Amino acid sequence: MAKNDKTEKQILEEISNKLSKLIALSAIQGKAKVEQIKILTTLEFSNSEISKLTGIPKGTIDSTRAKLK
Repeated sequence: MAKNDKTEKQILEEISNKLSKLIALSAIQGKAKVEQIKILTTLEFSNSEISKLTGIPKGTIDSTRAKLK
């Protein structure tokens, strides 16, 4: 198998991850930053993933999540 060849399982995992991100983005559309963080936390995204999806700095997410506990 060549280096760029992916197994069916790898392809399905990539598709699943992309669909999860699309659903998450749809769920937070138009919401305030704190709501976005709450929703994405509930969906088990890491602080780094939340930052990448929302553009909210990771430090802001860290402190917001700490306040929510």
